[in-house]
Amino acid sequence: MRLFYILRGIVRGCNNSKTFNLFFDWFYPHYFSPVIEGALNAFYTDDEVVLVIFKFLTELVLNRQ
Repeated sequence: MRLFYILRGIVRGCNNSKTFNLFFDWFYPHYFSPVIEGALNAFYTDDEVVLVIFKFLTELVLNRQ
C-alpha cells in the first residue's frame, strides 16, 4: 500500500505535461503490468489495498496538470 501512496504523490506532484510524460514513460512500459496486476492478483480480497490501487490509477488517468 505504501508504494501506491508514494506513486500517487509523485503523480500529484507532476505540475506540467513534461514531468507527467517523464513519469508515465518511465512507469508504463516496464512497471505498470507487473506492479498493478501483481498487486491486484495478490490482494484482490483486501478491499483497502484494492481501493488504494484504484485511487492511484484514478490520479494517473485524471491528472489535469
